[in-house]
Amino acid sequence: MDSQESILLGVASGVLTSGIIFLVVTIFNKVLVPWYRSTIYRGLDLSGSWEEEVIHPEATDYAFILLKQRERDITGTKTITKTDAQTGAKTTKSHEMRGILQDGTLMLMSNNSDRRCVGHATYLLRVVRGGDVLSGVASWVDFGTGRVESRHCAIRRSKT
Repeated sequence: MDSQESILLGVASGVLTSGIIFLVVTIFNKVLVPWYRSTIYRGLDLSGSWEEEVIHPEATDYAFILLKQRERDITGTKTITKTDAQTGAKTTKSHEMRGILQDGTLMLMSNNSDRRCVGHATYLLRVVRGGDVLSGVASWVDFGTGRVESRHCAIRRSKT
């Protein structure tokens, strides 16, 4: 074996070793660590269906929220159905949600799923009533005025 073959064999074995190490680290970080963390997590589980109804003078908003939890990380979707008080016309929009649960406080960010429309909201909620209610403050960018608005909110775990 001459020096060129030795160099090529060394480079090839180095690349192969790097690939194997990368694969092992990826499996460890993406599979084993999350599995272990979910196994030892003993905190509150907020996974499931939640709902909120907000009555405005001109319309009623009904929100159905589906949350998934992995340790302290929360993801989910929020579907808002707005019913006009005068005409009864309904409009629906969907938001993607993500946040964290820390020390009994849920911090969520919500963004409109339709990227053609502005729709951002944040929630700072405390877990109350034994985990059946999330109570706190919601803030959002008002689509019509462009102003940041806020209000108290209470989101209840669905009975179903």
